[in-house]
Amino acid sequence: MIWNGAVKHFFCLGLISSLALFCQSTLAQTRIVEIEVSADQQAELHTQQRWMEALTKIGADRVRSRTNPVGKPGIKEMGSGKMVVVKVKGVISGNQLVVPGHRFFIGDLEGMRDFVQRLRDDGSKLTLAEKKAFGLTSEQLVDVYKRLSKPVETSTLNQPVSDVLERLLLQSGMETEWDDASRKAIKGDSVVTEQLQGVTTGTAIAAVLRPLGLVMVPQRKQGGTAKLHLVDSRAADEHWPIGWPTEKPLKTYEPKLFDRQNIAIRDYQLDQALAAIQRRVAIPFLYDQNSLARAGIVLGETDVTLVNENLAYMVAIQKLVSQARPRMRAEMRLDEAGKPFLWFSTAFVQR
Repeated sequence: MIWNGAVKHFFCLGLISSLALFCQSTLAQTRIVEIEVSADQQAELHTQQRWMEALTKIGADRVRSRTNPVGKPGIKEMGSGKMVVVKVKGVISGNQLVVPGHRFFIGDLEGMRDFVQRLRDDGSKLTLAEKKAFGLTSEQLVDVYKRLSKPVETSTLNQPVSDVLERLLLQSGMETEWDDASRKAIKGDSVVTEQLQGVTTGTAIAAVLRPLGLVMVPQRKQGGTAKLHLVDSRAADEHWPIGWPTEKPLKTYEPKLFDRQNIAIRDYQLDQALAAIQRRVAIPFLYDQNSLARAGIVLGETDVTLVNENLAYMVAIQKLVSQARPRMRAEMRLDEAGKPFLWFSTAFVQR
């Protein structure tokens, strides 16, 4: 599915310190995980001894039991530099071990082992943080978003896909991973058919990948930093979209689109008519080449007419694209910098 529910969250957070610096500092640390447990009044009889036997098998560096209650579950990190001790206080309640963020049954050794390893790899802050889209925390998402918000500074029109992607990925400053199939698709003879200069890096990368059947997925492996993964679109449950939905009246984003003009277009090809309007409104036009190809729409072979009408440019655009068969739509979207562009497809929903 397309990930777009967090766009309001991004714009509200504003400038948040980059998590990259935090990750770089924590990667060099060695963490010692200590677990201390006690039982509350709801604990089953003799359960504390059984839990101690289980906890010796989950990979913690030290496990100890206390007769007196340790209080509420908690996690504290002690030390600095290269050596940090992560102290976990757990409470046995009924037949469960309660630790911050988790409740474990005694037979769930795999789950407890994974919890300890995540504490060792990522520390308590990232382990306990709520995960959002792509399994990233809010801070990590904002960091990725900021990196992908840089504008494209050079022309992309008719440039080889491999060259354009290399520049865009380098501009993002993020590491990239892709499988052999994705690498082969990128290294083909395809060229970029649209001018992406001026839009943001994230929108541009997503737009270049889409005709190749690829998508971009920010992911972070445990203990590492977020990377951009280029994968087959059929293998991705969620991916970075080509632009974000608008939330205010469209006129507030680009008033020029709503200037009224006497428009006379007779027996033009659709691509020529749209190019003429784009020169006047001066915002990017991006096309969903995949949906147009599936529908058999060729812009240069689609005749359109719109004569002697005093219309806003946006209305004229909608009237022109509706003459394609099947009908096309023009939708305003925003890039990562909040700047508008028009997205042309055969449906409002990107698939």
